[in-house]
Amino acid sequence: MTVPPPRDTVRAFLAELAGTTAFADDDNLVDAGVVQSMRRLELIDFVAERFGVDVTPDDVYQGRFRSVSEIVRFVAARTAA
Repeated sequence: MTVPPPRDTVRAFLAELAGTTAFADDDNLVDAGVVQSMRRLELIDFVAERFGVDVTPDDVYQGRFRSVSEIVRFVAARTAA
């Protein structure tokens, strides 16, 4: 079984969450209307559980969940061996 890359996994989750795929990887997810306040918590929980990473408040405040690209970089950094 092939595991999809983090980018595809995150985009699929966001598409389901927001009901749209009309956003680019570098778009600010809040500004693009993809994620709003309570949905942001769902996104953070999803990333933590799906990729087995710890997410701190600093990670959120430092913009690591601002865009798909930022999330993918965050996951790659936290899962690097």
